[in-house]
Amino acid sequence: MVTPVEKRSSNKFCDFHNDKGHSTDECMQLKKQIEELVRAGKLSHLIKEINEITFPPLANSDGTEGPLVIEAEIGGHLIYRMYIDGGSSTEILYEHCFNQLRLEIKNQMVPATTSLTGFSRETI
Repeated sequence: MVTPVEKRSSNKFCDFHNDKGHSTDECMQLKKQIEELVRAGKLSHLIKEINEITFPPLANSDGTEGPLVIEAEIGGHLIYRMYIDGGSSTEILYEHCFNQLRLEIKNQMVPATTSLTGFSRETI
């Protein structure tokens, strides 16, 4: 734990560190340790099954023209808006999301040179 003893919360206890200062649920070092063990395959015996996520088919009469917009928690991160358009042939990424990508990922992307048809059928 990096917080000085005098600044630690005395009403929270971390079982991982066996010390006061933060709760076990808030422990960043414990989370990192678990992530490393998962990546190394050392916790696979604790996973019973991977649940597949499916969506029921929607008919046009349901008022669902255009993309489906959902929220999801993936890997402990809340994704606020995912646009799903099953008929789309183009994958679109918002600029602010692109700016947060690692440089090696950005370098793999190729700029589009074709026209783009938007959700409201306009072409640019």
